[in-house]
Amino acid sequence: MKKLALAFSLTAMLLLGACSATTTDNKETTKKEDKTEAVQKQASANKLGEAIVVDGMELTLKQLKTTTVSKNEGKETKALYGFEINGKNISSAKLGLGAIDFVVTTTDGKEHRIDDTVSNFGNEIEPDKTISGKAYFSIDKDQKIEQIQYKPVDKVLASWNVEAK
Repeated sequence: MKKLALAFSLTAMLLLGACSATTTDNKETTKKEDKTEAVQKQASANKLGEAIVVDGMELTLKQLKTTTVSKNEGKETKALYGFEINGKNISSAKLGLGAIDFVVTTTDGKEHRIDDTVSNFGNEIEPDKTISGKAYFSIDKDQKIEQIQYKPVDKVLASWNVEAK
């Protein structure tokens, strides 16, 4: 009886040991993360007007003319920065893209979201289709925008340097 229990235990250990996960999965995950970080570092030097591929989309941004916004008795208090955004879905699934996915950073390091008092765009994109629209950001007149960033969740996936206009 002891020999049977011992044989059963050894067989069970061999089967369970053979079914365990290998460590190559961890190495592959690390390699994928390293590639993602390299792409993100590379994306930090994008110029407006150049098409880049990020998150299954080909994005192209163009800066529009900056205008001043008068709010307090005709005083110029804000500058309204506009960007034309074109996104082509190059994946095989539907993707969403909208002005809400973009933020701007100013020279003082602050991050600003879109101005929701102005009409902005956003919609779902079918595979191999393109969407385009405008995103507007209202910034204090004495501030300057340094970058516009594609930040659909909590992580910046791409950024473009903005020139003063």
